[in-house]
Amino acid sequence: MSVGRISQELARVLVVGLSAMETLTLAAATFVTLQQNKRTFQEAERSRIKPLAIDEIQHAIDPALEALRIDIRICEHNTDDINWLYEEGHPVDDTIETIATEVANYLGVQ
Repeated sequence: MSVGRISQELARVLVVGLSAMETLTLAAATFVTLQQNKRTFQEAERSRIKPLAIDEIQHAIDPALEALRIDIRICEHNTDDINWLYEEGHPVDDTIETIATEVANYLGVQ
């Protein structure tokens, strides 16, 4: 064996070893790319569905809140002697507004 040269067997081993490392690197890069694509798809799906869910919830909550407000006003006008208070002394209508505001804030609706 002369200086600067390697044997054919060692060259074959090095070529096979480098090929195996390249294959593993490519497989790892493919796996990472697939994971990133999966996350991106899930985020896109959530961002597509969230506005639809918010609209559906608003369509359900808004009429219900209005019906409650009307019922409370009717009850207050018919029975002046009843003190319509919710827990901690808050008026019922204020509590409904607070709940509606908290739900809207949670959903990101202003």
